[in-house]
Amino acid sequence: MSRPKRSPNFTNAEIIILTEEVEKRKDIIFSKHNSTVTNQAKKREWDLICTKVNLVNSSFSRTADDLKKKWSVLCSDTKKIFSKIKREERKTGGGKLPADCFVTPVEDKIQSIIGETAISGIDGGIDTLVVDKEQNESDDMQGRGGLIITEAPAAEELPESPAHSSLNDTPTSSSIIPTSTFISAKKRKIDK
Repeated sequence: MSRPKRSPNFTNAEIIILTEEVEKRKDIIFSKHNSTVTNQAKKREWDLICTKVNLVNSSFSRTADDLKKKWSVLCSDTKKIFSKIKREERKTGGGKLPADCFVTPVEDKIQSIIGETAISGIDGGIDTLVVDKEQNESDDMQGRGGLIITEAPAAEELPESPAHSSLNDTPTSSSIIPTSTFISAKKRKIDK
Protein backbone atom coordinates (compact mmCIF):
# COMPACT_ATOMS: atom_id res chain seq x y z
CA MET A 1 0.00 0.00 0.00
CA SER A 2 1.65 3.22 -1.11
CA ARG A 3 1.02 6.68 0.15
CA PRO A 4 0.04 9.47 -2.21
CA LYS A 5 3.06 11.52 -3.17
CA ARG A 6 3.47 14.67 -1.11
CA SER A 7 3.46 17.91 -3.09
CA PRO A 8 6.57 20.08 -2.79
CA ASN A 9 6.69 23.05 -0.45
CA PHE A 10 5.57 26.39 -1.81
CA THR A 11 8.45 28.52 -3.04
CA ASN A 12 8.83 32.15 -2.00
CA ALA A 13 7.93 33.22 -5.55
CA GLU A 14 4.68 31.22 -5.39
CA ILE A 15 3.78 32.74 -2.02
CA ILE A 16 4.48 36.27 -3.28
CA ILE A 17 2.35 35.74 -6.42
CA LEU A 18 -0.41 34.18 -4.30
CA THR A 19 -0.57 37.16 -1.93
CA GLU A 20 -0.45 39.70 -4.78
CA GLU A 21 -3.22 37.97 -6.70
CA VAL A 22 -5.39 37.52 -3.61
CA GLU A 23 -4.94 41.23 -2.85
CA LYS A 24 -6.11 42.14 -6.37
CA ARG A 25 -9.17 39.90 -6.12
CA LYS A 26 -10.04 40.19 -2.42
CA ASP A 27 -13.29 42.06 -3.07
CA ILE A 28 -14.75 39.05 -4.86
CA ILE A 29 -12.99 36.23 -3.03
CA PHE A 30 -13.93 37.39 0.47
CA SER A 31 -17.28 39.05 -0.20
CA LYS A 32 -20.57 37.61 0.94
CA HIS A 33 -22.92 36.12 -1.59
CA ASN A 34 -25.28 38.53 -3.29
CA SER A 35 -26.76 39.02 -6.75
CA THR A 36 -23.36 39.83 -8.31
CA VAL A 37 -21.04 37.50 -6.37
CA THR A 38 -21.67 33.78 -6.49
CA ASN A 39 -19.68 30.66 -5.79
CA GLN A 40 -18.95 30.42 -9.51
CA ALA A 41 -17.39 33.91 -9.52
CA LYS A 42 -15.25 33.03 -6.50
CA LYS A 43 -14.18 29.74 -8.08
CA ARG A 44 -13.31 31.57 -11.32
CA GLU A 45 -11.10 34.02 -9.36
CA TRP A 46 -9.30 31.20 -7.54
CA ASP A 47 -8.74 29.47 -10.89
CA LEU A 48 -7.18 32.67 -12.26
CA ILE A 49 -4.91 32.88 -9.21
CA CYS A 50 -4.01 29.23 -9.72
CA THR A 51 -3.02 29.93 -13.33
CA LYS A 52 -0.76 32.82 -12.27
CA VAL A 53 0.93 30.78 -9.51
CA ASN A 54 1.48 27.83 -11.84
CA LEU A 55 3.26 30.10 -14.34
CA VAL A 56 5.97 30.65 -11.72
CA ASN A 57 6.54 26.97 -10.99
CA SER A 58 6.93 24.76 -14.05
CA SER A 59 7.89 21.60 -12.15
CA PHE A 60 4.62 21.13 -10.26
CA SER A 61 1.06 22.21 -10.95
CA ARG A 62 -1.00 23.47 -8.01
CA THR A 63 -4.79 23.28 -7.76
CA ALA A 64 -7.14 26.03 -6.59
CA ASP A 65 -7.84 23.96 -3.46
CA ASP A 66 -4.11 23.79 -2.72
CA LEU A 67 -3.92 27.57 -2.94
CA LYS A 68 -6.97 28.09 -0.72
CA LYS A 69 -5.42 25.82 1.90
CA LYS A 70 -2.06 27.60 1.65
CA TRP A 71 -3.79 31.00 1.96
CA SER A 72 -5.59 29.77 5.07
CA VAL A 73 -2.30 28.58 6.60
CA LEU A 74 -0.56 31.86 5.73
CA CYS A 75 -3.37 33.87 7.37
CA SER A 76 -3.25 31.68 10.46
CA ASP A 77 0.53 32.01 10.79
CA THR A 78 0.32 35.78 10.29
CA LYS A 79 -2.33 36.11 12.99
CA LYS A 80 -0.14 34.13 15.39
CA ILE A 81 2.89 36.35 14.77
CA PHE A 82 0.98 39.64 15.11
CA SER A 83 -0.82 38.36 18.22
CA LYS A 84 2.50 37.38 19.78
CA ILE A 85 3.93 40.84 19.02
CA LYS A 86 0.87 42.54 20.49
CA ARG A 87 1.05 40.32 23.61
CA GLU A 88 4.73 41.18 24.11
CA GLU A 89 4.05 44.91 23.68
CA ARG A 90 1.43 44.83 26.44
CA LYS A 91 3.86 43.47 29.00
CA THR A 92 5.16 45.76 31.72
CA GLY A 93 7.71 48.18 30.37
CA GLY A 94 6.60 47.66 26.79
CA GLY A 95 8.04 44.16 26.67
CA LYS A 96 10.97 42.98 24.61
CA LEU A 97 10.25 41.28 21.32
CA PRO A 98 11.74 37.79 21.05
CA ALA A 99 14.02 37.03 18.11
CA ASP A 100 11.32 34.94 16.39
CA CYS A 101 8.89 37.89 16.30
CA PHE A 102 9.94 39.55 13.09
CA VAL A 103 7.46 40.33 10.33
CA THR A 104 8.31 39.57 6.72
CA PRO A 105 7.01 41.76 3.87
CA VAL A 106 4.66 38.93 2.85
CA GLU A 107 3.19 38.71 6.37
CA ASP A 108 2.84 42.48 6.42
CA LYS A 109 0.93 42.33 3.13
CA ILE A 110 -1.29 39.50 4.41
CA GLN A 111 -2.04 41.55 7.52
CA SER A 112 -3.11 44.48 5.35
CA ILE A 113 -5.35 42.18 3.28
CA ILE A 114 -7.12 40.46 6.18
CA GLY A 115 -7.23 43.62 8.30
CA GLU A 116 -6.30 44.50 11.86
CA THR A 117 -9.71 43.40 13.17
CA ALA A 118 -9.06 39.79 12.13
CA ILE A 119 -5.92 39.80 14.25
CA SER A 120 -6.71 41.85 17.34
CA GLY A 121 -10.51 41.90 17.39
CA ILE A 122 -12.81 44.89 17.67
CA ASP A 123 -11.52 47.82 19.73
CA GLY A 124 -13.82 48.45 22.66
CA GLY A 125 -15.75 45.33 21.76
CA ILE A 126 -17.79 43.56 24.39
CA ASP A 127 -18.13 39.93 25.21
CA THR A 128 -21.73 39.13 24.33
CA LEU A 129 -21.78 36.13 26.64
CA VAL A 130 -20.99 38.39 29.61
CA VAL A 131 -23.65 40.91 28.54
CA ASP A 132 -26.24 38.16 28.12
CA LYS A 133 -25.41 36.79 31.57
CA GLU A 134 -25.67 40.25 33.14
CA GLN A 135 -28.98 40.85 31.33
CA ASN A 136 -30.32 37.52 32.60
CA GLU A 137 -29.26 38.40 36.15
CA SER A 138 -30.90 41.80 35.77
CA ASP A 139 -34.10 40.17 34.53
CA ASP A 140 -33.95 37.71 37.44
CA MET A 141 -33.70 40.56 39.94
CA GLN A 142 -36.78 42.20 38.43
CA GLY A 143 -38.80 39.00 38.58
CA ARG A 144 -39.41 38.56 34.85
CA GLY A 145 -40.11 35.32 33.12
CA GLY A 146 -41.53 33.27 36.02
CA LEU A 147 -38.46 33.68 38.19
CA ILE A 148 -38.02 31.31 41.08
CA ILE A 149 -36.71 33.02 44.19
CA THR A 150 -35.51 31.07 47.19
CA GLU A 151 -36.48 32.12 50.68
CA ALA A 152 -34.47 31.67 53.81
CA PRO A 153 -36.09 29.14 56.15
CA ALA A 154 -37.96 30.35 59.18
CA ALA A 155 -36.10 30.33 62.49
CA GLU A 156 -37.90 27.19 63.69
CA GLU A 157 -36.73 25.33 60.56
CA LEU A 158 -33.03 26.05 61.18
CA PRO A 159 -30.98 23.12 62.41
CA GLU A 160 -29.45 23.42 65.80
CA SER A 161 -25.81 24.48 65.78
CA PRO A 162 -23.27 24.39 68.61
CA ALA A 163 -23.67 28.11 69.17
CA HIS A 164 -27.47 27.78 69.11
CA SER A 165 -28.34 25.28 71.82
CA SER A 166 -31.72 24.44 73.31
CA LEU A 167 -30.71 26.26 76.50
CA ASN A 168 -30.16 29.52 74.64
CA ASP A 169 -32.79 30.34 71.98
CA THR A 170 -31.01 33.53 70.87
CA PRO A 171 -28.35 32.89 68.27
CA THR A 172 -25.02 34.54 68.90
CA SER A 173 -22.92 36.45 66.38
CA SER A 174 -20.77 33.35 66.05
CA SER A 175 -23.74 31.23 64.89
CA ILE A 176 -23.03 29.50 61.61
CA ILE A 177 -25.85 28.44 59.32
CA PRO A 178 -24.84 25.49 57.17
CA THR A 179 -24.89 26.02 53.40
CA SER A 180 -27.12 23.00 52.96
CA THR A 181 -29.86 24.92 54.78
CA PHE A 182 -30.05 27.47 52.01
CA ILE A 183 -29.77 24.88 49.28
CA SER A 184 -32.86 23.15 50.60
CA ALA A 185 -34.71 26.43 51.10
CA LYS A 186 -38.37 26.73 50.08
CA LYS A 187 -39.13 28.11 46.65
CA ARG A 188 -42.03 30.14 45.37
CA LYS A 189 -43.02 31.53 42.02
CA ILE A 190 -43.44 35.26 41.44
CA ASP A 191 -46.58 36.38 39.66
CA LYS A 192 -45.92 38.31 36.47
